[in-house]
Amino acid sequence: MATLTWICHSEPLLNVDELRHTLVVEIGEAHFDPDNVPSIGTLLDYCQGLIMADAEASSVRLIHHPVQVHLCSHPSLFLKPYSVLVETCLTYFNSQQVKNNTSHSLPDRGTMPFLTYPSRSWRTHANKDLSDHPR
Repeated sequence: MATLTWICHSEPLLNVDELRHTLVVEIGEAHFDPDNVPSIGTLLDYCQGLIMADAEASSVRLIHHPVQVHLCSHPSLFLKPYSVLVETCLTYFNSQQVKNNTSHSLPDRGTMPFLTYPSRSWRTHANKDLSDHPR
């Protein structure tokens, strides 16, 4: 369900690598294992035909446009989707991997492709539907 939450509610839309990296973040944990980032094939298999990867646009979307429109226009179908996005972004920022990577030099987008998204988008999500936990 996390994959669908990100596909439907991320702003701007995540590219394939960003989406893959969101899936290793466990809310509230200080560490994540970058070796556990799923391949795009694993991600597509896991979602059992509901999503597709557009190699040309480097994006992931639901396979049927009407389903995407319906799911994305009804955030109440998800359990606090914007809170999940904010908490994931803040957990990522506070992870030891990000602290170690950003304290010495400019981060490498190849090893941390999700780093830009939280820095530009967490506030947008926080203003939409924030639970008390991240506050």
